[in-house]
Amino acid sequence: MQESLRAFCLQHRIHFEEEPQLLAPSRQAWHIKDILGKHWVVKSKDPEDATPELLKSFSVLHPPFHYPQPASDPEEAFLLYPYIQGRLLADDGFESPEVIEQVMEVIGRVQAAMRSLVMVPFYQETLGLKEEGRDTLDSPPDRLSFSRIQGTSEQQRAARHREMAESYHWTERKTQSCWDALQSHGFWSQAPFEEYRERIHKHFALHLPMAGPNLSHTALHPQHLLSCPDGLFGIVGWRIEPRPRFYMTYTYLAWSFLHSRKPDARDFYREYLARNSSRAFHTEHHLVFAFCLVEQLANWCGQKTDQSWQPTAQRIGEAREVFIECVENIRKNEEGIL
Repeated sequence: MQESLRAFCLQHRIHFEEEPQLLAPSRQAWHIKDILGKHWVVKSKDPEDATPELLKSFSVLHPPFHYPQPASDPEEAFLLYPYIQGRLLADDGFESPEVIEQVMEVIGRVQAAMRSLVMVPFYQETLGLKEEGRDTLDSPPDRLSFSRIQGTSEQQRAARHREMAESYHWTERKTQSCWDALQSHGFWSQAPFEEYRERIHKHFALHLPMAGPNLSHTALHPQHLLSCPDGLFGIVGWRIEPRPRFYMTYTYLAWSFLHSRKPDARDFYREYLARNSSRAFHTEHHLVFAFCLVEQLANWCGQKTDQSWQPTAQRIGEAREVFIECVENIRKNEEGIL
């Protein structure tokens, strides 16, 4: 792997000052310092993953958070980007109420950036015209013709339908595979999984975006959030794919619950869920929080990449209780009891 990294970096005129270091807790991302003193991250990637191309589009949108700005081409075997300076939230402070509120705001900003991706080609065209010295208002009927807008709308609708289907089928597969992982480790026996699976199977509305696409950062938890010196958050560990509504929110909260240092963690996260679900989409909030609890614990069962953390029996038991409460609250809400 070191030789592959070296060859890749040489293609981009980056010469190692010292050997690459794995970025904790990742097994596929390396921190590199070159002979000019610049810091870089090189990350293995799936050739079919469209994330690097989408991240390049962010440069047109100027989102109010730091993110990997690819210096490599999308078809290359690695993603290369300048290292983002910052302190991992996973190391400290990830569950203080103030930080959680800031993270929820950033999640809203990420969703806004995803919704704006459809406008990137128009912004790029406008910028290109300006660079050529042409008046961008010369021919508005040509650039904003009905046929062009109609064609774009049809493409967007097709993309939304495809994303909804992908999110639904991914959730179906993941629900079962995560439950299998928990059962193989002897966790959460007698929990009402069949009832939960039936409810999440029938609730297709979970995959309908309220606006724009239902694309998400698929691992937005404290190990991928940086508190940067300029006061902004940095977001790393990107993989962009369709996910159920509220997935980013509850990925963060489920990870935080399982890693919590609070003596009253169960009550703290239960109350946060209650506040969120009291406004709208009660069933969706409970379905997705329950799902993310199962997913985060199953991820630990299958990978155990973070050897510094092991969920305690008490925390596993508390998470099971919250999962059961989620299922019960969904049932009561549908029966009109809540």
